[in-house]
Formats: sequence, structure tokens, C-alpha cells
Amino acid sequence: MFYIFLSILILSSVIRLSLEQTLWFNYSFLFYFIIFLIFSKKVNHFGLGAMVLYYIAAISFGYPIAFLIEPNITSDRLIRSKNLYGVYFDKYIALSILALSSYILGQFVRIRSDRSLTKQVFNLQGNSGLELDNSTNYYYQFGCTLIWLYSIYMGVSWITGNIPTEYLSYKEWSGNQVQNYLKIFYWFGTIFVMSSATKKQIIKISFIFLIPTIILLATGNRNDVLYPVLIGIGIYVHRFKKVPIKLLISTLIFLLFVSPIIASTRSTGINLETDYSIAELMANGIMELGGQIPSVSNMFSWIENGESFAFGGTYFFATIALFFGSINPQLRELYFLSRYSIESRLPTLAFTMSAELYYNFASVGVILFYFMISSYVRRKDKLTLSTNDLVRYSFNMFLLLHLVRNQFYFSAIYIVLFYLLYFLEKQIRHFLTRSKN
Repeated sequence: MFYIFLSILILSSVIRLSLEQTLWFNYSFLFYFIIFLIFSKKVNHFGLGAMVLYYIAAISFGYPIAFLIEPNITSDRLIRSKNLYGVYFDKYIALSILALSSYILGQFVRIRSDRSLTKQVFNLQGNSGLELDNSTNYYYQFGCTLIWLYSIYMGVSWITGNIPTEYLSYKEWSGNQVQNYLKIFYWFGTIFVMSSATKKQIIKISFIFLIPTIILLATGNRNDVLYPVLIGIGIYVHRFKKVPIKLLISTLIFLLFVSPIIASTRSTGINLETDYSIAELMANGIMELGGQIPSVSNMFSWIENGESFAFGGTYFFATIALFFGSINPQLRELYFLSRYSIESRLPTLAFTMSAELYYNFASVGVILFYFMISSYVRRKDKLTLSTNDLVRYSFNMFLLLHLVRNQFYFSAIYIVLFYLLYFLEKQIRHFLTRSKN
């Protein structure tokens, strides 16, 4: 609670902290956060909600951790004036602490529904931990198809030399809609597979999953791989009540060692030659997790210079532009010209869910949202979910995971695509079941 109120004071500009004060403020909270995770029995440490929690912490505290590894390089990048980079660093850290504190608070406050909540088993499609027969496990088959489609596309594109290995060239190439939609299918295919497959089936499809994964890493795309991996770990723990130690260690090695190398060689593609030391590589890679600082700083400057809060405008008008912009293109143009189009006003595309909440509803919105998300996760983790329910819950957590480093406008389309696939699977299931009967 102390950190929540102190963060509110900082965010309201009652006080401002120097760089050194901000770092110590962050380190003290980080110590408290780690102690809480180690000793608290309230949190499912490796469940779906935990993956979102850790990702928020990673992007929030990337720079302070990088300071511990390479203070000179980190300080040089942070204090540069370009794009207001470090001007609002204290408020960025305070906003992150506010979000995490609210999430933690939600794990401790018991709501009335919790008192009567018992462990339930919904039998809509069988227990999510039940190994379904291949002939009826349509979720698994449907998910495998989605992963295969992207794997074949990326594999053929790589073999034919169509995929550039230099990062900026790759980003230009990957702008085509076919690649984008198939990549989203690859993400959602992971949800369908992990929610329904047996352990042996998960191992089998993992070899196909690795094809686009390796190609994406070779071109410098880390988040496109992290999203399905983190959600996959969370689903696995939820279903089998067991932490996949090897996968977890591999993910940590990737984040601490492989990821920094990938980040540092983006300009040269898969050429691993670099003049950086190991410490500098790690610091650069971890700093990239805090790449939202310039965009969030711009948002703070809008508010500080007298701009009013949006009161839900970024969510409302983004939805209108997304769903009706294809019918009336002028609606989309008006949206991008308005102040509610955050992406049009920023020097970089990166943003955060916490910052968009703050821009709309101030500190109160951040507190309430993360408290409610924490309560939702706590309730879901107590239930033994059906495959149907687990698929939907997993998608909700995936959406939150994606929003951690993005804006609502970029994520809203995922809701539409996921439920189109979800209901398509239902129609295929119904047709095949009728055909067999």
C-alpha cells in the first residue's frame, strides 16, 4: 500500500525524483516484489496470470536492472534528450510500480464470491487435464493446422531466399498481410494445442513449432516468439500442475543471453560478430525491454502541458475505426488525425497497457484495472477448467500479454480473429461429428 500511495504522489507531480532516487526507489520495490513472489502462497508462480505479471515486471524494470550490469552504457542512453527519453523516467517507474502493486493487492483482498468458491469441474468438453482421444480432439488438430501453415510459409520463404536476415529489411518484408495473419494463426494455434494436447502430442508439434521460431529469432524478432512460449508455459502449468523445468530454464537462458545477442546484431542479420562485451550485450538486450520509455514520456508530456485525460476515448474511437473503418474509410482517417490515436502522435510504435490506462483514467484507472485482473486470475486459477473455458481464458491472458507492450488499437483485431477461428473450429467439429454419426 505504501508504494501505491507514493506512486500516486509522483505521478501527480507533487514530487519528482532524480535518476539516483528513482533507481533506489525501484530497487527497494524490486526487492519487496521478489520476496513477495518467493514467500507468498497467494500467487500461482508459473500460471497464466504469472506470465503476464512477470512480463510487466520485465519491461518495467529493464533499465534499472541494466544499470546494475553496465551503468555507463545505460546512463548514456537514458539521459539523451531525443524523444524525451529520460525526462519522465521517474514517472515511468512509478506507473509500473503502481500497476504491479495493484496486482499484488488483488491477490490478498478476498471478495465475497471467493468465500463460497469451491473447486469445480465443468464437463463441456472434458477436463482440460484429460488426455482426449485423437479422433475427437479437434482443438489439437485445428491448432496443429494453424502452426503447420505458418511453418510451411516461413520455411519455404527462407529456403527460396525471400526472407531478408537484416532486421529493418525483414520488418518491411513482414508487412504483407499474408505473413501477418499466418503469424497470428501460429500464436493462436499454440493456445489450441496447449489447451488440449497430451504431453506426447505437445512434444511432437514442438518440432514443427521450432521452424518459424528459429527463423524469427534469426531475423531479430524476439517478441513474436516470446508471446506463444510464455502463454504455452502458463497453459502447461495450469493443466498438468507441473512446471516444465527444461523449458523454463531454456526461456531464461534465451532472455538473459540469446536475446541480447539477437538485439545487438539486428543491423547485421545473423552475422554474430560484435564489438560488445558480454556485459554490454546483456545490458543492451535488457534495455530493449524498456523501449517504451520514449513513447510513455511523450504521453506524460501531453498531460503535463495541459491536455485532459481521454476518459476511454482511445478505446472507444479505436474500436469504431477498426470495425467501421472498412465500411467508411473516413472514420479511420478521422481517428488517426485525432488525439485519441496514440500511435500517430508518438516517435515510436511501442507503448504500454499501463500508460494507456493512465492516459484515459489517470492513476485510478491503473489501480482498478490491475486489481480486477488480479482477482480474475485468482478466481480462474482455483478452477479446473474445461478445454473450452481454458482456451478462452488462455486467449484473454495472451491478449493481456500482448497489450503489456502495445496499444489497444493494435490488439483489438486479435479479438476478432481469435473468435472467428474459435467459432470456425466449432463448425468444423459439428460437421465432422455429424458426418461420423
